[in-house]
Amino acid sequence: MILLDGVAMKQEKIDRVLVKANSAIASGKFSQAITTLKKINGSYSLRTYQSLSLEALALIRSNKSMQALAVLSKIQQLNLTKEDQIDTWGNIGKIERSLGKVDKAISSLEKSVNLDGSINNAQTQLILCELYQETGCFVKLELLANKLKTWQEYYAPAQFQMILSAKKRQDKELVLSCVNHLANHFRHIDEKYVFGSIEALFFVGNGNEACLLLDKVESYLGKKNWMPYQRAIYYSDQKDYKTVVELITDELIQSMPDWVKLAEIYRLRAAAHDKLKQFDQAFQDYSTMAALVKERSKHLKFVDDVESYRILHLKKLPESDKVVERYNPIFMIGFPRSGTTLLDSILETQDNVVTLSETESILSVRLAFQEKLNKKYPNDLKNLSKSEINILRDVYYDFVDSLQLKINSETFIIDKMPLNTIHLPLILTLFPDAKIIFSLRHPLDVCLSNFQQNFQINMEMYHFISLDNCVNRYKQVFSLFESYQRDFKPKILFVRYEDLVSNLSQETNKIFNYLNIKNNNKYSEFYKLAQTKVINTPSKKQVTQKLYSSAKYKWKNYSKYIDQYTPTLQKYISQFGYNSESL
Repeated sequence: MILLDGVAMKQEKIDRVLVKANSAIASGKFSQAITTLKKINGSYSLRTYQSLSLEALALIRSNKSMQALAVLSKIQQLNLTKEDQIDTWGNIGKIERSLGKVDKAISSLEKSVNLDGSINNAQTQLILCELYQETGCFVKLELLANKLKTWQEYYAPAQFQMILSAKKRQDKELVLSCVNHLANHFRHIDEKYVFGSIEALFFVGNGNEACLLLDKVESYLGKKNWMPYQRAIYYSDQKDYKTVVELITDELIQSMPDWVKLAEIYRLRAAAHDKLKQFDQAFQDYSTMAALVKERSKHLKFVDDVESYRILHLKKLPESDKVVERYNPIFMIGFPRSGTTLLDSILETQDNVVTLSETESILSVRLAFQEKLNKKYPNDLKNLSKSEINILRDVYYDFVDSLQLKINSETFIIDKMPLNTIHLPLILTLFPDAKIIFSLRHPLDVCLSNFQQNFQINMEMYHFISLDNCVNRYKQVFSLFESYQRDFKPKILFVRYEDLVSNLSQETNKIFNYLNIKNNNKYSEFYKLAQTKVINTPSKKQVTQKLYSSAKYKWKNYSKYIDQYTPTLQKYISQFGYNSESL
């Protein structure tokens, strides 16, 4: 009887705490709820699934995601029901995603979905679908999206993830097909998917079709605040920048629904001001864009591979077996906005050349360190065995094969990802004799241009939110690259963007000779080929035009804002030969 009384008193105490904590959370008093819950969660014998889940919720509401994650890990020490395990893994995955821990989030969410793949766990499956899309796991995405689409409530969000995936794969026909399927449901789905579908048509260069669809939507949805913005996208594509500025008023921006990313609207208007030579207004809009992105990303934490490599202080690469080539990739690196998209567009005009434009090829190898080798990247790079290097090389080849490109052992594969500069030791470990093309551009132009983009934030683009960040990142990456040159002596051809646009014939022949590519003399018509493709970089508008030189030394238009960074970048301005010609 005494024992039963003790159990009852214990449960009564727990119940009182839970009631008090729930009341505090309902009143927005999250700190009070956390303090209250710690009275039982601090004791292993008292804590329960309900009490720990409630504390995690209060911590999340207090923007203390890391602490919430620690609390949820304690739940796993309890004897959980299957339903509790499903919820716990799902909640852990959602928090990991919010913290930018994408790989861990996918693993946690998959555990939840493996326990319950029914419609009861559909929201978790949708989040997992979104992460598959973001990380390029297209096969997994398609399987999961097709299942979600069978549930009426999830048809539109799942189909929209397919649209985003098609955009990322640069598959224009698939984008059009997915949009057409979703358009049949426009009258009955959330406006944000209608908006995103029309935006996808603009993205693949079907502006006229986008406007026709916009007119059709307006006829049965009525005028919506986001519609003038999408018409502004059309006018921007038509180079009618005056109309863009007239359409995108401050009042329009403030009236946007919360699912429209205001940063992109400011970027569009800023770019129009820039074309109209209204540089002060442009800089103001770019700065507002940056502030919005910074606020949206302030909770994200990423591993900095530049810092990891700097601390690692790698002097020697591991030895590998002689490479048995399925094909021998050529790597194009540098820094974002340095002319790599123009370069790969030129190279793709040549016979038997295939370009991989900013795919996750090297990322897939980095992820395999943990998934296949149970090692940490880049810390364990120097300790790789020859067999482990072979495994990682096969991961690279398998990824390229999964893209289903028309390639063979004679194909020149140009793997372009500017910031693979950071991962050059990994590239050289897999392919010791790899040829490298390094794209250069005036450092001030590069930093300004990165600041002017509204990048999707990931572990690298996180470093380009402000102009200060761009300059600091440039210096960090190039300092690291200098150590690579000194220690590993890679085979590198440097190509300056300014030389390329000033003397296309001379520079392209230099590249073709370096790669042993036979020139078919089609390189000057690169823009015609680019017009037939979906280009998933900020340079897509530039490379679909004939070659022009107006982007050279663009930083001078913003000298009053950027001159302060010249001393920081002077070393590289001098080193790359820009001292006299850019004055």
